[in-house]
Amino acid sequence: MGLTRISMRVEPGAGSVAAARRWVVSACLGIGRPELAECAALGVSELVTNALLHARPPIIVSLGGSLDHPRIEVADCSTVPPLRRITDDPLSTTGRGIELVSMCSSMWGVEIDGAGKVVWFEPARDSDASRVPPYTFHQTAPPQASESDGGYPVTVREVQVRRCQELQAYYREISRELRLLSITREHEYPLATQLTTLFSNFDDVFPTSVMEQIQAAADQGLERIDVRVSAPPSLPDLIPQILEVLELAESFSRAQRLLTGGRTSDQAEYCQWFFQEFRRQSVGLPPLGFEETAAEQSAS
Repeated sequence: MGLTRISMRVEPGAGSVAAARRWVVSACLGIGRPELAECAALGVSELVTNALLHARPPIIVSLGGSLDHPRIEVADCSTVPPLRRITDDPLSTTGRGIELVSMCSSMWGVEIDGAGKVVWFEPARDSDASRVPPYTFHQTAPPQASESDGGYPVTVREVQVRRCQELQAYYREISRELRLLSITREHEYPLATQLTTLFSNFDDVFPTSVMEQIQAAADQGLERIDVRVSAPPSLPDLIPQILEVLELAESFSRAQRLLTGGRTSDQAEYCQWFFQEFRRQSVGLPPLGFEETAAEQSAS
């Protein structure tokens, strides 16, 4: 028996996750499936939190499917798949939501089209950390414009794969925590909202194939690779801004307003080199590896 589809729009704010959780519990009770309410609430809490932290409004929670197999969906305007855990660190906050969704689902999946994505799951009767439910991924989004359209070529030489993955994890953690501050304590920390906007603008422009190449290298067990991409003309102007944002984010960390600790001086130098290569090469300068840059700076 098919269910009449019902939906609610999630408004960003301190009580938005709790409101979504209450709504989905009420929806489960309304269709006569109270035994699914607990897992439904847990799963929707994580998906809505993930959407608030990593996507853009509107965020829509829906209940559909059938009475035997009710399906809960969380839709947002991002075409980026939900983040999986990229570290074994038990204190990491990145990727846990997807693990929890898996724990409380009988099956789940992701659907992406040109307007955004839908992450859906069928709630189970109880949560189980050992459960590995069927997962499906379907993408119908039209191909994005090539990065070479109006762009400029960049080669980042001898990129240290593990180091870049660690910096990516740090970037994601900082971005997530700042967005959480901007959602829950906007009046107390208005700067967090501004920094979150800059992170978002940078993510829209920075070539996604950079980290795709690094991940592919990691999968092959490579320690270093040359990353080759075509970068959009607007990227060089954003490089100083994102480096400044990372410095300001570390100020938040030092003031203990964020759980994520600051970078080491070595990590900060590597990050500076990595992003500055995109700026240097935009004006025709040749690629310069990290060790070469350090030696050049020492000589000067």
